[in-house]
Amino acid sequence: MSEALYKSIRGDKAHARIYDQHMKHPAWKSLSGNAFKLLCATLAAYRPGQNSFPMGGKTIALMISVSEKTGKKLADELIETGHFREERRGKNVGHLNTRERVVSLTRHDTETSVGDPDLPIKVWQEKLRMQKEAPRGPGKKSGSEKSAAKRISNNGGADVIPLKKADTRM
Repeated sequence: MSEALYKSIRGDKAHARIYDQHMKHPAWKSLSGNAFKLLCATLAAYRPGQNSFPMGGKTIALMISVSEKTGKKLADELIETGHFREERRGKNVGHLNTRERVVSLTRHDTETSVGDPDLPIKVWQEKLRMQKEAPRGPGKKSGSEKSAAKRISNNGGADVIPLKKADTRM
């Protein structure tokens, strides 16, 4: 009879469960490489009952070897795309351990909300729908369109643009 490699006393090793159906969706494909790396590192660190992670720039920089500025942008990208939920905003003043932003994975339940593994896909679909519904009005006028109203015809029939100053050189 085979025995378990790790007894229940030791618990499980850190692992992440990433589904192929999610990775093939444009909501996942549109992530930057470093954002995907941060998402996978966070998924691997998840434990039931512990779904809050400090995500300050320095913490992310140490976690996936990027700069602090890039780390902050990556967390913002994952919040915007629906992979992370911001539980507590970061700040510049206060005790050191309360300054950092705290996020949770949207696919797992938290104390305040129910998890939804398909939330990034829903956010992507909503953005796509908003882009399709956006009114396509006339854009910025070019210089020739603005000056077309000022043109007058001379005797020969050619268009002439009147000068504002008489002493303008050509």
